[in-house]
Amino acid sequence: MAQWFYLILDVLTILFPLLWTWDKRIGYRRWLRPLFAGILVANMIYWPWDVWFTADGVWGFNDDFHLPFTLFHLPLEEWLWFIVTPYACFFILASVHYFKHRLPVFPHRWIHIGLGVLIGMIAIWADGIYTQMAFGVASVSMLISAFRHVNWSWFWLMYAITLIPFFIFNTALTGAFTAEPVVWYNNAENLGIRMGTIPLEDSIYLLAYLQIIFLFVGNLVTETPDKRSTGSITV
Repeated sequence: MAQWFYLILDVLTILFPLLWTWDKRIGYRRWLRPLFAGILVANMIYWPWDVWFTADGVWGFNDDFHLPFTLFHLPLEEWLWFIVTPYACFFILASVHYFKHRLPVFPHRWIHIGLGVLIGMIAIWADGIYTQMAFGVASVSMLISAFRHVNWSWFWLMYAITLIPFFIFNTALTGAFTAEPVVWYNNAENLGIRMGTIPLEDSIYLLAYLQIIFLFVGNLVTETPDKRSTGSITV
């Protein structure tokens, strides 16, 4: 039964969003085309990154908690994580947007540039390869997003909300509820700062990952309910 643990987490992550995808009020079905385009582009960065870090022992997977199907040393469940997680995260965004269709527009450009520079300085200062990569990719995504003209308030709201289920999911993966972690980390390659059982870098990893995808779906977060209901959104 333990071998099903990671797969069960994946299924629980996507189950509710999948069941509500065709709900006409939320209209998540209209998000799928740009969403999967964004997921594909983001995964062209993140899948090779995952394979590389697993091969180099930056992190790894406990064979007792996943099915025996692997590709490039990654369990099937890990490949699925990069589909079910963004699917669920952006479902949260679509749902929040349905219930609250307006957010203030802040001058995000200089905020993103400032954060990009700050995060980049941490990447340069850090020694561990996970810290360097997580903060480095986040720095680049932050600087790119500074020049994307969408309301980034929606992104930050989504990120703040999704941190809650993300922490629950990742604490389950990192040994909070099991005798041994499903995913282990080499602390020599990160800052050694844990949020519960999760390395700090995981939250930055998620930040950049979702930010890349948001570049593709940001136009769907409209400011007027009439556009939302008529489907007159352009992507």
